[in-house]
Amino acid sequence: MKKFLYVGRFVKRKGIIFLAKVWEDVVKQHPDYYLYLLGSGELQPDSCEEELKKINNKNIKIIKLTNNTKKYYEESDVFIFPSEREGLSNVLLEAMSMELPIIATEIGGNIELIEDRKTGLLFKPNDKDGILKAINNIFKYKKLGINARKKIEKEYSLDKISERYINLYEHT
Repeated sequence: MKKFLYVGRFVKRKGIIFLAKVWEDVVKQHPDYYLYLLGSGELQPDSCEEELKKINNKNIKIIKLTNNTKKYYEESDVFIFPSEREGLSNVLLEAMSMELPIIATEIGGNIELIEDRKTGLLFKPNDKDGILKAINNIFKYKKLGINARKKIEKEYSLDKISERYINLYEHT
């Protein structure tokens, strides 16, 4: 069994309805692949939580957002992030720090963090063929998670971020 994890808000612009619909095709090829959707959208104006609940796929598990997301990262094999637009995402930073291989959309802050085929696999937003190709090939790239963790340690450690803030304050 392989576990794919999404963490975030259950809103349309995060691409999770697209992902849930694509998962039907994934399961046809890989009946042992499971998608865990961890989050909430109840209070969001564009929530798609009810729409998600209507998707009948036994290989998709919807889990309410919890304070202990670390255990879900630890239990997962891949982090998947199909957002249609995004800044610098904390959940991507978290997943990378946990050495998870990443599948994410080629947008905004994602391309700042993910180097295609080095620290993760990228696909265009709402590109069904692109995401299926990434899902089918993710385990061929053995060092994605390790490389992602190294990038976080090198560029996004607390020391590095603190240094950037100090430089910013000193030069403004």
